[in-house]
Amino acid sequence: MNLLSSFIESFFFQCDNRSYWIPQHFGLAGKYFFAEAADKKKRISAGLIRHPDVQSAPTVLYFYAGLRNWQFNLPQILYLLLSGYQVVVFDYAGAGASEGPLSLDGMSEDARLVFEHSKKNRIFEGKISVFAQGVGCDAALRFCLTYPTEVSALILESPYYSRKGWLQDHWGPMVGDFAAWSLKTHSPEPKDIIPQLTVPTLVFFPGKNLYLPEKQKQLFIEHAGDNVTINLAPKREYLSTFVGNFNKEQECALNFLNKNQTDTE
Repeated sequence: MNLLSSFIESFFFQCDNRSYWIPQHFGLAGKYFFAEAADKKKRISAGLIRHPDVQSAPTVLYFYAGLRNWQFNLPQILYLLLSGYQVVVFDYAGAGASEGPLSLDGMSEDARLVFEHSKKNRIFEGKISVFAQGVGCDAALRFCLTYPTEVSALILESPYYSRKGWLQDHWGPMVGDFAAWSLKTHSPEPKDIIPQLTVPTLVFFPGKNLYLPEKQKQLFIEHAGDNVTINLAPKREYLSTFVGNFNKEQECALNFLNKNQTDTE
């Protein structure tokens, strides 16, 4: 059964260990490090990326969408880096240069290792903001539940309401039902965290979205609390919202981060 569950989990990820873009390709600076678990079963590859002309900047922790690795997703965070933010990136265990088993439950532990290592070694100071996409939203929500006083703002793109629901709605009756039954995870689902979420949250739902089933979007919107702001982007495609020329979604995200950064100072 564990093998079957692991097989079903693999459909949430499309990670690899190849090399893609690096910060220097965009005129940016990167400082790289590893965060290791006490039992040595995980070694998480991470980095702090910033504009070379900015020495002190607010920090964003980035949870990418389980696609390739953080290098491949570097264009997703350029709008932050070019707007005066520094970004902590990391690869989930089993992706990029990170070592250990890749799993839905383990993603938030990967983030915790990076966060605790960063605080201990003063890689950044003060509160952070969180930016997450796709399956990364699952782990980011758990991270915010664990560190509610450490996070000033949370931005999500295309979060699903539940893992089993994503499988059912993505694959339809019978196949989706069997996949949902087969999936065995133990960490809190997004639907369990939404009612408890206290961090100011901005959620983007691109209209041209093949990743997120409509039912999952509607359930998330229906159960979002007062501290959650929903931004519908009907003309945007999944993972195109924050790339390319400066656009209104990027402006909205930056205004949200700046406001909540100011409110916590």
